[in-house]
Amino acid sequence: MRRPSLKVALAKGNRHDPTAAEAAAWVLLRDRRCLGLKFRRQHVIRGFIVDFYCAELRLAVEVDGAVHVDRTQAEYDEARSRALAHAGINVVRIRNDQVSEAGLVALLEPYVAAPPLHEVERGPGGEAERGEGAGG
Repeated sequence: MRRPSLKVALAKGNRHDPTAAEAAAWVLLRDRRCLGLKFRRQHVIRGFIVDFYCAELRLAVEVDGAVHVDRTQAEYDEARSRALAHAGINVVRIRNDQVSEAGLVALLEPYVAAPPLHEVERGPGGEAERGEGAGG
């Protein structure tokens, strides 16, 4: 039987003891509650533990407290983000005091692909609405 790595064990511990801001973010992100995206929390990627990860978008969300303002920590965070970007993963950061539904939506929306142009938008009653240039 394969033993879990130290990072996986640490991530599991982090899941059981989140910061207040991480717990609040998880309530908003879990079960596809934010923009229909699936997130994992305290996920290990390339030896780094990210707060939240959306595989569909290859996007890591980091919830940053006051410690991340420290120059040494900020330099480490930047190097870590570059390493993850090199692996094809974008990293976005949100401050503890910005964690809210509106804050997370604003942070994530730029990464969510717009629906294909050929899709017809439906009105409140389910009927197709005609936009400019629509035939018929």
